[in-house]
Amino acid sequence: MKRLISTVILTAAWLALCAAAGAQSQSYVLTNNVNTRNSATLFRLNSDGSLSEVQSFSTNGEAVEGGYYAGATQLISPGGACVFVADGDSNDIAAFSKAIGYRRVGRYWNRALLGASNMPMVLNSSGTVLYAAYEFSSNLAVWAVNPDCSLTLANYYDTEAYLGDMAITHDGSTLLCVYVLANEVGSFAISGSTLTNNGTFSTVAEVTSIALTNDDKIAIMGTGYLSFTSTVVTASLPGFTNQQKWTLGPGYSAASIALSPEAAAGVGCIYIGNTGSGSAGKSGVTGAAFAESPLTLTYINNVVSRVATYIGNVATISNTGEGGGVYAAEVPGYIGVYTADPSCNVTLEKETADPYSTFILSLTSWTP
Repeated sequence: MKRLISTVILTAAWLALCAAAGAQSQSYVLTNNVNTRNSATLFRLNSDGSLSEVQSFSTNGEAVEGGYYAGATQLISPGGACVFVADGDSNDIAAFSKAIGYRRVGRYWNRALLGASNMPMVLNSSGTVLYAAYEFSSNLAVWAVNPDCSLTLANYYDTEAYLGDMAITHDGSTLLCVYVLANEVGSFAISGSTLTNNGTFSTVAEVTSIALTNDDKIAIMGTGYLSFTSTVVTASLPGFTNQQKWTLGPGYSAASIALSPEAAAGVGCIYIGNTGSGSAGKSGVTGAAFAESPLTLTYINNVVSRVATYIGNVATISNTGEGGGVYAAEVPGYIGVYTADPSCNVTLEKETADPYSTFILSLTSWTP
């Protein structure tokens, strides 16, 4: 955190944000800045594809080692009621509440839960339960989200190592996850704040991310780390059966997947975040056309970033028109804005530097 923002300025900025959002239906992106004195930054999408900083605010924790390419380490609850930011090095989750101008409510941790560099998180659809994975101690925690955005630890469970990206089925009954580097995925039945482990399932390739169609019948999973092509894996739910590999164009290491609203509904665009090789000129975003029935994935095009040495997770922009688009978290500290036409052809519009970060691997999009 390079500067401390007063509570008065913070409150005013977020109130202005909410007013603007209501009037203009703007899109926003929240980043985890991953610093020794960690912070999160909120940006607003402009009409020319650039991003303008709305506010940066401190977690008072530490998160300096990045994270998994596809894992989300910051979350926004429905209506923007709460913001949660993972601090992997200090093993805590910082919570901020809209009701008090997004001041920090607290930092929440348990001595048995150790995050290290990776603390992927996911919220249920109502924003009342937060699930967090802890890399170092190999645990999955269930945190109850209280009305004031504070967190109460409800349960935690031992898991396989390297639990990464997670998704909750749209019917709210099942938590799905990938185990990075293990060629495995996992499934947990949800009952209130209790999880029942349904076991792990082998995958035909190492997978790093997971996205679901709205009917919870198809999972689309990205590959990364050990896969150097733009390859995704599809599987039928609930048992991850009928797995297929799809190599979609020349992208380098397809770690992250985002679905357009139309694709989630059955026919539309899939955006693939290609991590790259550690040097500029290979990381970027691939556009592909998707149909659920009959299941089809078709490569459209691949766009390479001008500045990114790695790309972390990608998230959709839902209201840009012309087929929508995607945000991409880019190392060393950029946010890429990519748009797509109705045929899923992707264009890089702008790349905006986050002044508080040199290692963005995770972001969350928000359209109020």
